[in-house]
Amino acid sequence: MSLSFLALGGALEVGASAHLLTLDGVRFLVDAGLRPSLLGEAALPRLDLLSEPPDAVLLTHAHLDHVGALPLLRRRFPKVPLFATRPTLRLALEVLLDSARLGRALGAELYTEREAARALLEAVEVRPFEPFAVKGVRVLPLPAGHLLGAVGYLLEGKGGRALHLGDFSLTATPTTDPAHFPPEPQGVDLLVSEGTYGDTFLPSRKEQVREFLSLVGRTLREGGRVLIPTFALGRAQDLLFHLLEGMRTGLVPKVPVVLDGLVRTITRAYEEELADFLPEALRNLRTNSRMPLFLREGVVEVKDARHRAELLLSGSPMVVLASGGMLSGGPSPLWASHFLREEGSALLLVGYQDEESPGRRLLELKRGDELLLPVGEERVLVRVDSRVERFHLSAHADRAGILNLLSRYPARLTLLVHGEPQALHTLSRALEGRPSRIPRVEEAVSLEPAPAPEPEEKPPARPAAKEKAPRKVPTLATHVRVEVRGHTLLVHFPPGRNPARLLPPGTYRLRGERVGAVEIKLSPSPQGPPPPDRQALLEEALAYGEARRGKRPLKALAVWREEGPEGLDRALAGLPKAHRELLLGMREALLALLESGEGVLLLHFGRERPLVLPL
Repeated sequence: MSLSFLALGGALEVGASAHLLTLDGVRFLVDAGLRPSLLGEAALPRLDLLSEPPDAVLLTHAHLDHVGALPLLRRRFPKVPLFATRPTLRLALEVLLDSARLGRALGAELYTEREAARALLEAVEVRPFEPFAVKGVRVLPLPAGHLLGAVGYLLEGKGGRALHLGDFSLTATPTTDPAHFPPEPQGVDLLVSEGTYGDTFLPSRKEQVREFLSLVGRTLREGGRVLIPTFALGRAQDLLFHLLEGMRTGLVPKVPVVLDGLVRTITRAYEEELADFLPEALRNLRTNSRMPLFLREGVVEVKDARHRAELLLSGSPMVVLASGGMLSGGPSPLWASHFLREEGSALLLVGYQDEESPGRRLLELKRGDELLLPVGEERVLVRVDSRVERFHLSAHADRAGILNLLSRYPARLTLLVHGEPQALHTLSRALEGRPSRIPRVEEAVSLEPAPAPEPEEKPPARPAAKEKAPRKVPTLATHVRVEVRGHTLLVHFPPGRNPARLLPPGTYRLRGERVGAVEIKLSPSPQGPPPPDRQALLEEALAYGEARRGKRPLKALAVWREEGPEGLDRALAGLPKAHRELLLGMREALLALLESGEGVLLLHFGRERPLVLPL
């Protein structure tokens, strides 16, 4: 057995990521995290499954669910070598110290602050694209996007090639470049991929940021306050930069931006110690403007409990970025216990919400309902009177992004981890035709060496024939619209382009990175493409919307292409004012959808953000 995988945590769940990869007998533990929504022993991965020390620990990035158990691992195996990028080591120090303090305050201490600091001593700093070796196995760190300093690891040995992608994103943010995307496919034997959003197509980040700033600005102008519970690493700094730029350009009124909890500590580290690792655009801005990137005028850092109380009771408009993105810990539940009671204020959730977290429960409530929040050592019941909205500003790739990156790494076996069961199983089905598996915690997965190719029998030598000139194949370059109906693929050509001249009848080979090679027969129809079954399109979109939101919509408004802008305006008039204003800001994008397809479907689910589906 040359290549194997064992999940100690982070399988069929988001949290406690700890994966043991063994190649050529060399044992690599990729990450050692906690479950952020749980306390004490329940938060830990199964470190007891390690019968002997790993030969190396590889940290992908500094989030708590990937580094939180490191002090316990070091307590048990103090001499195990640790490898990580410099930003990961710097950020992990603050995360572990904060975790130790929080555990002690809640009476669920797993390790001391001293142990948290010592866990990172003598770590080996690695850099993206600079390989190193552990007992003969070559290790190559690859940029993963997601968070400053985040990497995946490619392991290469006699027994094959294994790639652990870590958490990744193909979308650039102000503080992170996208994950490495190889220009050509690179085959591996074993591929380990996250599947956090394996069942979700996320909206455009640019559009989400625009809507986010619009809502913040509107709330502040009406005298309200805005609370943004956020993950302290990366997300908070991205949001802070967007807010400050929005204030600089006039999109958002200039009010105090309050940083509380770990958000304050991490932002100062970004500003003072990690600026050289930020994307080039931000480094150039810092050099040319000669002003701070994050800690500018108007940014208020909470000093202590008394300062926090003064800000809470002030009642004046402000924006608060507080650690505890799921409202399960940190100072964000305390802020929420005040802001949720204020009708003119808003609470904006901006990232992943664990299914057991208060943040997830809040999304399921309506105005007037009550939410139980963990404030300090108490549980406080709070009435929800403020506006609650969710924005998809995740640092994880969505389903399309995951499939896109996986297409670059064809593998003998793909393991899907770091996701809830529904997301992982949906993603696995999308990989049909490509061997994949969803491992469980404690389940060992082994991959035998690939069989050597059998030697081909060479036919008897023939007299050399005159070499023929290569056949010239014309390149087809035209925009088409593709429609799938059952097992039929319809390719609609634009008006004026004759398919018979562009593609003579015959059998063609379509090479698709995402789904493998598929043979299709394209034959032009003298009657043109058949008319679309609009009723089927409508039923399919309705079913998708219900499955995505988990309930039936209160209202479904379809707008077909020929109805044009007037039809769209009539449909928008049938929505509540807040949702109508939101979609009016997207009017150009909605019109583009109308022109490029059969139509759009607007689904209204009450207080939740409306869902827009192309038809």
